[in-house]
Amino acid sequence: MPDVDFTAADSPALAACAASLARYAEPLLRSVAGRWLRLRTQWTAEELRERLQEALANPVAVDRTLKSLSPAARRLLRLMAIGLQTEWRLRALADLLAVVDPGEGIAAVRELLEAGFLYPQLAGRTSQLTSIATWLNQAPGQPLSVVVVPLAAVRARGEDLGLTSLPHDDLATATPQEADGFEWLLRLAVAWQFVREGPLRRTQQGGLFKRDLDRLQGHPLLSTAPAESIGAVPSPEMLAVALAKAEGVLHFEPEEIRAGELPDSWEDGLGTALLSLWSAWTGVDGWDPQRGGENGGASPAAVATLIVAALAEVPDGAWVRAGHVDAWLEAVPDVAEEAGTSFLLGIGHQLRLVQATRHRNAWWVRLGPVGRAVASLSNRVTLDRPTFEQTLLVQPNLEILLYRQGLTPPLLARLTRFAEWQTLGLACTLRLTADSVYRGLESGETLNDIVRLLERHGTRAISETVLGSLRSWASKRERVLVYPSAVLLEFRSEEELDRALRQGAVEQKVSDRIGLISSEDRIDYAQFRLVGTRDYLAVDERCVEVNGDGLTVTVNEHKSDLLLTSELRRFAEPLPATGTDDRPRYRMTPATLAAARTQGWDTKALNTWFLRRSGDALSATAKLLLAGNEAPASRLEQMTVLRVPTAELADGIVAWAETRDLIRERLAPTLMAVGSDDVETLLARLASLGVRVEPG
Repeated sequence: MPDVDFTAADSPALAACAASLARYAEPLLRSVAGRWLRLRTQWTAEELRERLQEALANPVAVDRTLKSLSPAARRLLRLMAIGLQTEWRLRALADLLAVVDPGEGIAAVRELLEAGFLYPQLAGRTSQLTSIATWLNQAPGQPLSVVVVPLAAVRARGEDLGLTSLPHDDLATATPQEADGFEWLLRLAVAWQFVREGPLRRTQQGGLFKRDLDRLQGHPLLSTAPAESIGAVPSPEMLAVALAKAEGVLHFEPEEIRAGELPDSWEDGLGTALLSLWSAWTGVDGWDPQRGGENGGASPAAVATLIVAALAEVPDGAWVRAGHVDAWLEAVPDVAEEAGTSFLLGIGHQLRLVQATRHRNAWWVRLGPVGRAVASLSNRVTLDRPTFEQTLLVQPNLEILLYRQGLTPPLLARLTRFAEWQTLGLACTLRLTADSVYRGLESGETLNDIVRLLERHGTRAISETVLGSLRSWASKRERVLVYPSAVLLEFRSEEELDRALRQGAVEQKVSDRIGLISSEDRIDYAQFRLVGTRDYLAVDERCVEVNGDGLTVTVNEHKSDLLLTSELRRFAEPLPATGTDDRPRYRMTPATLAAARTQGWDTKALNTWFLRRSGDALSATAKLLLAGNEAPASRLEQMTVLRVPTAELADGIVAWAETRDLIRERLAPTLMAVGSDDVETLLARLASLGVRVEPG
């Protein structure tokens, strides 16, 4: 989670400052320390670092040293605090200074670095830093970042920014529009579930492999527009991943993106969660409110921070036209034409930073409670809590209907842990599944916890069908035995496994065909003929083939894994081995598919399984047996089939005005269906052309 509390003595930013100080050469270290301390010649470099680190967290020392700075440097510190971000790109600081200190470039940045209020990020460098100027000279060739002393940014809160006032109007009759603030919390929850199902693989350049990128961009929830949208948000699925990274919901590792933990800030209520999201937004790199991931202009973090700071200068209750904000931002180099409007009506409105209203065919905005808290550097904001707790309906089909009016971040987090998000909107839907409930139980929830939460927030009592499913799933998990270290071996048949047990080759029978050995060094390979091994951290291999009948499945034992059998038995039954082919085979039948449907295996789920395990979609035959009763009623009609010698002749019959209405359907290039009542008429009209038709 971003470092929202700038006043914390154990701030990660202070640790980053200390790490940079450790790389300072002694002359530079003494120069910086001299701005904070009365130096003693006998102090060693290590003593200087320790005393300077203590001073960085001392309010008295910070206030005293702040007075020695120029107004532009103090203004920059205040803007960095408004952004609720301790690490900043040099480009973003240059964009901030273009407004508060025009014409001076990054002189204020250099001043803050030399005074020990900013520290360069030196990751990956082995040599000591001897000069601030030398480090800054690298800016044209690579993106440089700095870390701000948190307490210094907070103590500069009273600094007058000297911003040009925005034109404003009272708009006494305006009706404010304010989002509920849950849109991006919900999307982070969906992103967490999505990546838990399967990590996203990264290329060497840091992007996503095409298959994973297509998965993400095609996600039915993450890729759709927000429910309370008054302005466009480009590439919402990419922004969700970027925000999730900044919030710690997703971990970006060198080779893949994995799920982390849901933010602790959600437990403190909506206000704290939105402040944390604002900090995450200003920490997102490479995403623009207008162009999405194709950012190449002004820093979005700087633009957003300047907008909030400028709106804070407007009297309480006054409204500012969004177009006036665009014009005010023209001082920022390379800023897009409607950068202000895009931010305000998009992410700014959805994070409840601003309220909006439509007046004189234009959008007008003002800061909301969250925006005011950000501008005043408050780490707390109080928002109205729901007046009722009963906000969800648990249906007998295991679907949950959730109304956002009664949603809270703690409830959102708990639901995310044990139910799957299905739709997002003003009314959302979730689904209870065996896998989602197992995930909730593994996260620390108990069956009683889940039932109590659903009853507490439900509009009616939970049905016995739902309770029965929850108890069944929970009881199966409680019967699972945990082996800290083991090797699992899958046998062709239960008889072979029993023989291995009697001979002592296997220590424990786990299932009818899987045996356990507590340690790999205890395996007597002379007694086994291994047909394949499986890495369970790798992507599932395609290990089944569907026979021509569309119902029989043959298993490739060299590529299959221990989970395959249990998956197959949910919707198919095993077949006995034949003399010519002893490979394991399974067949889907009406009975096995009906049983699968009762366990939640619908057409979509089975189709996904076959794509993953065989590379082909579920066969039409299987779809007929599984969901044929859901199809609309078919009609049995008596028709006469006319077969003509050439496709060209059929084209003419279908096109001629005298005969085309007599053709019910063209069945093939040379076959046409004719209604029984139209046969004589058709024959007569064809005979008038000299076309002969012989009886079949």
